[in-house]
Amino acid sequence: MSTYEALTIVTLVTSTITMVITCLALLPQVKQGMVIVRDAVLWAAMVVLLVVIASVGWARVVNQWKRPLPPQGPGAVERMQAQLDR
Repeated sequence: MSTYEALTIVTLVTSTITMVITCLALLPQVKQGMVIVRDAVLWAAMVVLLVVIASVGWARVVNQWKRPLPPQGPGAVERMQAQLDR
């Protein structure tokens, strides 16, 4: 599943939940309670999404630092080519 597909699913789910809660908020007896629930769900979804984006970004930064340096010095290109040919 690509990132685009995952974000599309997340958007669909949060939009559906928001629509249902908003429709329930039309009832005068539960209006204020549903508004609070809707806001809480949207804030929670935003926090989760930001945490996921931050953790993926952090993992990419850490993995980038773990990459070995390319070989240097005389014959470096030949050694690198020999490693790629294996």
